[in-house]
Amino acid sequence: MSSNPGGGAKGAGVNTDGTTNLWSDESLIAAFDSAFDPGQIPGIEGATHLIDSKGNRSRAIRYLSWLWYTSRDLLERDPVPGNDYAATEVVHCGTSGEAGVEEAFQTCTTRYFERVVSASPAVVIICTGAWAARAFAERYSLVFSQKAWGPGLLAGRHRLVIEVPHPNRRGARWSIAANAGDERLRQARDLLRSG
Repeated sequence: MSSNPGGGAKGAGVNTDGTTNLWSDESLIAAFDSAFDPGQIPGIEGATHLIDSKGNRSRAIRYLSWLWYTSRDLLERDPVPGNDYAATEVVHCGTSGEAGVEEAFQTCTTRYFERVVSASPAVVIICTGAWAARAFAERYSLVFSQKAWGPGLLAGRHRLVIEVPHPNRRGARWSIAANAGDERLRQARDLLRSG
């Protein structure tokens, strides 16, 4: 879970994938719920590249690459995007450099955050950056100890929540072990094995 989706150039606004409020509900749901499915436009190709509504392919996206490699580290095998892991955000409007996240944070976490977490079958949740960790701390009163909370009961499931720096933060060490320690990495792997 991260702060919000990336956007185009600073000031370019939202929805740089080409989706608009004029799309049907079915098309919007497919664009997000099926983003990793082969041939989905707009979507995500090869786990690391965005495809916009016109079929244009982006360069490899650092955050998407981090998702794949972190999932591989946790599962100790090559993950299947959309099956072994998913991505979501605290604020769902895409912007460059987290523009507008502070202003939208309270509204979005009040309206959507707990519903998204409750709907997720995830037993391990990785918060990338301070906004995601703040959402868990405020909405669920979680207290992170050494960059982790749990394992414990959260939104009806036994879960472990781990905080790491956002992968777009240059110079940071983004691995679970580097942030929460080897023991938390082991706990996360054990939880994933047990389901």
